[in-house]
Amino acid sequence: MHRVPRRRAALALATVVLAACDPSPSPSPTAAAVAPTPASSGSPSTGPSAAAPSPSAPIAIPASFPLAVVTGLENVKAVISLDDLASLAHTGDLLMPCGVQVTAPQLASTSDCAPADQIAAAVQKSPKRVALLPPGLVEPATKVLPIAGDGPFGLFGPDLFGGPAARALAYPITGSATGDPALDPAWVQYDAGQVWNLNETGSLCADRGGAKQAVTLGKGWDWVFGGGTAKYRGGPIPNPNPPPGIDRHPIVRPVETGNDGATGKLLSSSDVTLGNLKCPVLPTKDWRPANQALGLSVPEDVLTRWSEVLG
Repeated sequence: MHRVPRRRAALALATVVLAACDPSPSPSPTAAAVAPTPASSGSPSTGPSAAAPSPSAPIAIPASFPLAVVTGLENVKAVISLDDLASLAHTGDLLMPCGVQVTAPQLASTSDCAPADQIAAAVQKSPKRVALLPPGLVEPATKVLPIAGDGPFGLFGPDLFGGPAARALAYPITGSATGDPALDPAWVQYDAGQVWNLNETGSLCADRGGAKQAVTLGKGWDWVFGGGTAKYRGGPIPNPNPPPGIDRHPIVRPVETGNDGATGKLLSSSDVTLGNLKCPVLPTKDWRPANQALGLSVPEDVLTRWSEVLG
């Protein structure tokens, strides 16, 4: 999942497009700066040609700012609850940034703090470590943990760097600067409007097990796109009945556990959803589930479901 400041990405794109579309050379900045301005009267001007620009106000540290919960990229943990966070703090296993007082929730930490700008390196070195981090210091080396929500497996809770709905939820972890040590004001800035994220679905070729369920077994495409959650009945096993020409690669045996629609909600929850179409699209009237050894394809009417259900 990638998170990029929207304003910076849009500005870069606009610059490239404008540069590509305008074949004429750009005027010299120096020449533009000294070009004479026609006088409004015959009398020469004796005052300054333009008011001196005012200096930009320095970035201020807000009285309160959110704190992201981060861990290492190799940690399989997907979300965290406030109770889990309190337990980690109580046992000294929650890495806290120096110069920050956690104002909500109440956390009784028993460990020493770490310089805020060194926390990313700390969780990269110890991927299962969990830490609090000012939002301006979140980077690709830090995996952000959303706060547990009411969806399956704790999905759909508040997330500073999640999709639009997750960013709009009230975020429960906040802090303030103590002044000792002083924080760089840029570290504690956060603007949800400058965040966007992307979900990547992988292959979208629906002519595998999904087509068998929808067409051969008659469950329909709504069953496929209304997918919920499942658990495995034991570990992976060699496929006992592979299609002709396909080896006995490992498969899992899933058991449905409900939560219809959770898959589509998760995939469509981001600002952008990227899917990889790896097979041709055929008119629905001509399409039939294929033998995987001969070739795969998808029916045309599946395209609208990708857009409407998966985003």
